[in-house]
Amino acid sequence: MALRPSRYRFVIAGLVLSLFFSGGLSFLAVTPVFPLIIDDYGINSSTASLLVSSVALANVLLAIPGGILVARLGPNRVIIGAWFLASIPALSVFADDFATLLALRVLFGVSFAFLLPAVAPVLMRWFPPKELPLVNSLLLGALTVGISVSTFTAAPIESRLPYREIWKVARSRVTLLLVLSDIGPYAQFAALMAWLPTYYHEALDMPLAKAGMIVGVLPGAGVVMLVLAGALTLRVAKRKPFLVAPGVIVGLAGVLSVLGTGTPVLYLAMVLLAFGSWFYVPVLMTVPMEIPGVSEQQVAIMWSVLMSLGSLGAFFTPLLVGAGRDIFGSYVPGLLLFAVLSWSLLVGGLLLPESGRRAAASPEPVSPTRA
Repeated sequence: MALRPSRYRFVIAGLVLSLFFSGGLSFLAVTPVFPLIIDDYGINSSTASLLVSSVALANVLLAIPGGILVARLGPNRVIIGAWFLASIPALSVFADDFATLLALRVLFGVSFAFLLPAVAPVLMRWFPPKELPLVNSLLLGALTVGISVSTFTAAPIESRLPYREIWKVARSRVTLLLVLSDIGPYAQFAALMAWLPTYYHEALDMPLAKAGMIVGVLPGAGVVMLVLAGALTLRVAKRKPFLVAPGVIVGLAGVLSVLGTGTPVLYLAMVLLAFGSWFYVPVLMTVPMEIPGVSEQQVAIMWSVLMSLGSLGAFFTPLLVGAGRDIFGSYVPGLLLFAVLSWSLLVGGLLLPESGRRAAASPEPVSPTRA
């Protein structure tokens, strides 16, 4: 039975928010320093990407077992265990080989797979129903802020570049176009993951379990799209098609997910959203690496700015959609707004320079600050 709301629930909220923030610090902390990891461990880019994809895969495979574990052991014990696992990446400094580093990342992924279902009953015990959407938005915001802080600080710490050079790369045309390409789809993804189940429940009179099941297709299908994109890059020389095609689809899929009715249509919308939200990511992260004349340190800065600003956008979107619901009485205006803004991927994909095999054959090195 839910406890009577009290002021102590704000202490609980603070503890859970700090947990999600600290998790966000580790979630993508490796991405800004991928060039250094590749160099230190003597691995290729595909192998390095396992440090991120393994976290997603752990969530896909263990989220349901995590829910079963919560039912058997109770949320408190599972949260303590998940918190311990989430702290294990601190040992990464002692990883002498890539396999050890990857194992530490997998354990971190396991912690999140167990943490998310464990937090849900705690929130239900301490917060009245009308406050739960706001709390969930703040949790997602704390996670994205943690991601933003880690990705923004990790690369400058490791790069050893002068601050003038860091600022020059951070505001370069290529960096800004990378941010433009990613910020729209990322913002839409955060908004839809936060509010679509509630929207389907309220607007379509759909049971929450079914709504969660439909939206749950999105992250799982996203993993498939990541693998598919990586495989296709081995056969397709150019990079722009990997940005333009999902750039066209992502906004249309967002509109379909909001205005579509009927279960088959919504499942189709989730698959299309997975394509639009994830298919472009491996190529977008690769584009800075393929600019002629770019250094590893410059790539680290470009990645950190990309992840930082993208996460900052994802922090605000659930809050804005929730505020739109309070003002207009519907989630539709906010969700459609971010569907339109997700077409920033199409704009950025068209404006970014082609960096595939054509760029590798360029006779003249190109600085990332004027590419």
